[in-house]
Amino acid sequence: MSNKRAIRTDTLNFEAFENTLTPKLSQILENPKHYGENQHPFARLYNEFRHHAIHIMHPQTNVHMNTYISDFYNVSYQYDQITDYAIFFDSLANEMKSYFFSKLTIDVAKAFGIYNEMYALHEEYQAVQYRKDPNTNRRIDWNEQRKLQEPFVEKFNELLGEFSDIWNTAIRNQKNETILYDNHEITIEYPKIHYMSPCESEEGFMESFVSYHIKNNAGTNQSMSVLKDDSRAEFLTRLKKNNPILYLGLCQWMQFMAIDNGSKEIKTVALVSTSTNRCHTSFYNCEMDDISNQNYNKNFYQPINEVFPAFSVESVSKAIINLDSLVIHYNDLYNTFLPLCEVYTEAYESNEEKTEASLKSAINTNLSALYSVEENKPHVVDYIAWVHGFNHTLMADSIITDKNNNAISYMDFNRNQQLTTYFSYHRNQSHLLDISAIGLDEDDRMELSRMFNRHIDEQEQSHDWTMRNHIKQMTAIQNRHEESIEQQRKAFKDLIAQ
Repeated sequence: MSNKRAIRTDTLNFEAFENTLTPKLSQILENPKHYGENQHPFARLYNEFRHHAIHIMHPQTNVHMNTYISDFYNVSYQYDQITDYAIFFDSLANEMKSYFFSKLTIDVAKAFGIYNEMYALHEEYQAVQYRKDPNTNRRIDWNEQRKLQEPFVEKFNELLGEFSDIWNTAIRNQKNETILYDNHEITIEYPKIHYMSPCESEEGFMESFVSYHIKNNAGTNQSMSVLKDDSRAEFLTRLKKNNPILYLGLCQWMQFMAIDNGSKEIKTVALVSTSTNRCHTSFYNCEMDDISNQNYNKNFYQPINEVFPAFSVESVSKAIINLDSLVIHYNDLYNTFLPLCEVYTEAYESNEEKTEASLKSAINTNLSALYSVEENKPHVVDYIAWVHGFNHTLMADSIITDKNNNAISYMDFNRNQQLTTYFSYHRNQSHLLDISAIGLDEDDRMELSRMFNRHIDEQEQSHDWTMRNHIKQMTAIQNRHEESIEQQRKAFKDLIAQ
């Protein structure tokens, strides 16, 4: 085996990926590059109203704004991912698998029925696994488990054989009719008795089984099936409609390999892992067998222009035009959600004011009821001072801290429900208290004044003590400075006198 070197990256032409997007499309597909006023209006709108987005729904679809913004960011993430050839290749292979299985002619009802029988056996199998001995309340012995489970396993394997025959027959027929394979196989990973999931309908069965039980057995030599002309045209039309961003990536990589770097004759692409846990993509103008992989740190991929002829794929500029609908879609979402956000925020702020008024009324009403009892008056005055910050702690036996007797119920107009709070939750929220509504008499108002004045006196004393200490420190520093200067002058005089 010879050890061919990769083509130098700085000699490759990457124009297919550079400055190809229109400014408006770039705001969507390259969202992380745009900040502030340059960000897409829909993203800016979400950032402004992000705390309310979960409550704001599209009037026609009844989908929350959060869902749409998640899709917006996923689109940007997907475009960023397809600029990595390995991820792009795997994504395209998955789309091809999906297309292939969508063409299968299979007896779904029969396969679904067998699958449900297998799932019933799985449930009985699991029940035996967790069965306990009634005498010891411990799980039964493993050997006993195995004896009890063997009949389920045998029946499960019989059903799995029937299930596999249905799928394999359908795959064999479809391969012969539609797709011409090279050295690549798409196989099904069939269910095991230990791990199965229920399916409630034939449609759900097809979606879940095809999605989660397909695997690619190509190993490190990742290659794709070559489609016949009619199937290739159908697949590309389907891809352009269902996944336009991946289709754009296909057009970009085709231009990169077949046009911009056609003279380089790229024959192999490798994802190389380094010892520093980093990865990079390398391009070679030789076959995989001519590339050293002694450390098994390379995964090889087939060049995309070997899968699709250059004439079968549109230019990058046409693929970008195909994404104009994406720009229109998110502009429409912005225009739809902007007035909804403004209306919701206005209503939310109005309800917040009502909620605060309800809470304030509830707190003052409860305090007034407590204050009406003579023995509770000192506790209420103590609490008012504590809330306003000129009383550091509540009384040790304060009734205010008794949550069982002093729960406060108020109306939250945004949630549209009654909520419960407690006096001790509202430290430093002095705006909620109204001593007139509580009914504080003149004597207790004077007591509040004395408590406040005592607090001010303590602060003044503390401040005076602090300033005295600062003065002492400054005086000591000044004295040390003057002594140092005097010593330096004396030393200099002695120097001159020599």
